[in-house]
Formats: sequence, structure tokens, C-alpha cells
Amino acid sequence: ADAEMKVKLAVGSNDECKVWLNGKVVVKFDQGRTLEQDQDVVDVTLTKGCNILLMKVINEKNNWQGCARFTKDGKGLTSLKIALAPQ
Repeated sequence: ADAEMKVKLAVGSNDECKVWLNGKVVVKFDQGRTLEQDQDVVDVTLTKGCNILLMKVINEKNNWQGCARFTKDGKGLTSLKIALAPQ
């Protein structure tokens, strides 16, 4: 992130999920469900620089699926740089 910012983290999962942002649990869902976008939405703060998002999905049956996005004022953030490993 170019600067510290308060945003919403929206996640969805097929089945259970747990999500950490910078080492802190921010989402925990412990039931079965099918994937839909934005099933769980929480307020989070991104710090300036590298932020680490980790999402664990426990698949009970059918497909393993998960999705996550950051939004602000109802719109997706386009100013974030995303990498699979910290840089």
C-alpha cells in the first residue's frame, strides 16, 4: 500500500475459512457453505508498505474455493500492488 488506509476486506469461501492480515485473525467462519463473493466483510487497516494476507480454506465437500478483495467506498482498490511473496 502506498499509504496507511482504512478499507474493507471482503472474502468468500467454499466451506470454512480463516483469514489473517499482518498476523492478526480478521475473519473466521466455521460452517459449510458454497462460494459467493463478499460473504464476510470486515473493516481493516492496511499499513504503508507490505501487508501480508493469509487465507485458509477447509473444504468439507465438492470444490475448494476462496476469494478476497479490498474495497473502499464500495469500490475495489486499484492502487495496491499484489505479489505472491513479500518483496
